[in-house]
Amino acid sequence: MALSVSLTQDQTTVGISTPTSYFRLVTVAISYTREGVRNVMMDVAGYLQKPVHPDIRDVTFWRLYEPLPTIEAQQGGDFIAKCYSYLKTLPEFTNSEDV
Repeated sequence: MALSVSLTQDQTTVGISTPTSYFRLVTVAISYTREGVRNVMMDVAGYLQKPVHPDIRDVTFWRLYEPLPTIEAQQGGDFIAKCYSYLKTLPEFTNSEDV
């Protein structure tokens, strides 16, 4: 599972625009604070295109934190699908497509 979306120069770490970037979750973790707050950490890597080799480097990387209930409220068959559904609600992923 991944998302495809266009990026502008300002949205990449290498300063180029990409018409069909490939984004995937590389890490999803749930953390608990002493106060009982549960958060989801999501690492999202973006590539110029779908990586065909493990040494292909990402062109952008985001680490996001959201409250667990926000992710659980998303549509999806499993937790990872809910994380991707959440990503699609963000401005950076407007008009993104599942790939």
